Amino acid sequence: MDIQKLRQIIRAAISKRPPSELGYYHICWWEKHIQCLPFRHTDEKHGIFFHAGQDTFKNGLSAYQYNLIESRIRDFCKSEKITLVPTSDKKGIRVGKYRRKQKLQITEFDSRRLTTFIINARTDGFSTEEKLSRLERLLENSEVVSPESIPANVITMNSKLRLKECKSGNDIIISLVFPHDEAVNKNYEDLKVSVLSPIGLSVFGREVGETVSDGIKVQEILFQPEATGRFDL
Repeated sequence: MDIQKLRQIIRAAISKRPPSELGYYHICWWEKHIQCLPFRHTDEKHGIFFHAGQDTFKNGLSAYQYNLIESRIRDFCKSEKITLVPTSDKKGIRVGKYRRKQKLQITEFDSRRLTTFIINARTDGFSTEEKLSRLERLLENSEVVSPESIPANVITMNSKLRLKECKSGNDIIISLVFPHDEAVNKNYEDLKVSVLSPIGLSVFGREVGETVSDGIKVQEILFQPEATGRFDL
């Protein structure tokens, strides 16, 4: 299994971890797949790859921690002759009612920040589970690339874009932002649309020229942070 698929499995396990009264978890092999569970969920002996407090998972694992976990999982799977398969690995990626043949591309920076947001939102009750699950599936089904490698025609977080309503022919200009930055002025200009909104989930990771859900076409990217050398937005 390549590094991206293995990291996808680890991230999915972390994002789905249940509440823990003690606040400590371990990433382990339990019930025939990788899970992130409270460290006292069982007394049975089983494969354990990483142990930490909930703040570690909330703040996002470091590159060293990911590498350590991945190495331990690979060794375990090799010794036990286990083949890991991402549960969400499908032919084609569905976003709304539109299916594309290739995976969406998102930056590692966006993936890390949105994964952390999902974890925190579930803990704080910030948003509905349905919206968080849709965003989580989108992240799991995407190809993660470095910010420097993302094509300039792909919509990333904090990109500003022009959309066209196919039926009316009207143009809409929006910026794709994190939920806490969502805003619109009184003249309905400078729309800052949350990635958790229906349109936000439809356009994130899409390319110029694509028609997304509800008959909206991505007409033009007016600003993409990475294309201007901004890898911190």
